[in-house]
Amino acid sequence: MDIEVILNKKLDKLGAEGDLVKVKAGFARNYLIPNGLATIATTTTKAQVERLKKMRAEREEKEKEQALELASKIGSLRLTFNLLGEKETNKVFGAVTTQDICERLLQAGIEVDRKKISLDRPLKESGLHVVPIHIHHDVLAQLQVEIIFPKKEKEAEKESSQEKAKKGDKKKKDKKEKKEKQLKKTKAKKAEDSST
Repeated sequence: MDIEVILNKKLDKLGAEGDLVKVKAGFARNYLIPNGLATIATTTTKAQVERLKKMRAEREEKEKEQALELASKIGSLRLTFNLLGEKETNKVFGAVTTQDICERLLQAGIEVDRKKISLDRPLKESGLHVVPIHIHHDVLAQLQVEIIFPKKEKEAEKESSQEKAKKGDKKKKDKKEKKEKQLKKTKAKKAEDSST
């Protein structure tokens, strides 16, 4: 036998607070009512429904405002991950998962449940990716995640040695030009001295 109850709190698969729902009499008597999750729907308790619905609407509006604020913070972020990989194939070794994104967001002072981050599969390609995050049932944030290849030590050493070589070549060239100028001056001076 079913009875009507008014939910005092939001319950998954049943409804939100203030909803008038039909449930099995045993479920209502043994679980919902003793735990304060619902009350039996009578003429007096139905008056409470309006009050509960108003409270729910206010709470949901506040939650939505907070979600929009959080979405704008997330939208302004750009998380960068350095992964090893091959530039030729654009493939990386390892991957960026929802857990990695969640930890980086936490470092930025934003706490998000990793289940709300929508990734079909971990990110394994370099470049810029847009990751949707479901903050609220009406609010979706777009997070920018960039995967780059760090310069390997050998590449960095090679570049720095090339720069040093260029600087050394320039110094040698400057010294050579300076010596040539001095030689010209001394030859000119000798020529002057010999003519007088």
